[in-house]
Amino acid sequence: MLSLRDDEVESLKTLAITQRSEWAARREEERQTVELSLGRTDERLMRLTDALLDDLLDQELFENRKRSLLLERKALRERLEGLTATHQSASAKLIEFLELAKRASLSYRSGNLY
Repeated sequence: MLSLRDDEVESLKTLAITQRSEWAARREEERQTVELSLGRTDERLMRLTDALLDDLLDQELFENRKRSLLLERKALRERLEGLTATHQSASAKLIEFLELAKRASLSYRSGNLY
């Protein structure tokens, strides 16, 4: 049976909380980077349309570049959705596991299985 002392559980919880903060900061940085990339992609689409209107590109080249930019924009939006979606991090799962393990150990010792 898994058995951790209270100080070990607290140390692991502290570590998990620290990791959660670091992961959240990294996720926020990546979200900002993706948003900037989305903005640049939209600007490139506008410039591409302007080039077509100014007769700097033929229709076929325009369509090929536009398709490429739209695929890039779609991938960036999906990535952004993944970053902004609420999900339970590994550290939160670890904290929950530690609490359950601690309760299970206490329940076993007291004879209270529920």
